Amino acid sequence: MYTVVRLKFPLTCSIELPAFTKELHDVTVTERDTVTLEVVVSGDSPYELEWFKNAVDVTESDRVSFVRQGEGKHALIIRDCEDDDTGEYCCVAQNEAGRVACAGWLNVEGRFYC
Repeated sequence: MYTVVRLKFPLTCSIELPAFTKELHDVTVTERDTVTLEVVVSGDSPYELEWFKNAVDVTESDRVSFVRQGEGKHALIIRDCEDDDTGEYCCVAQNEAGRVACAGWLNVEGRFYC
């Protein structure tokens, strides 16, 4: 014998806006150093993450990589920093509920030799 159970599901699905629990901040490094720009995003709904430098998409290369560390941790790693890496970096997390962003300034100072 089987019992029929009727479940009522809501007709709409609630999508949660992502939120930054750790945001970017201003950083100063020396040329040829490696810098890690890290954010932590919370939220139960899926989201996409993008990185920008001076409002232009950052792309991965032999010096630049994106790392997803789990539990909402994401990092942009820049190796062998150059003066051209100086600028405002922005991280955007978005889903169907909307988008959130945080930003920080990276300053790359020259090396001084004696």
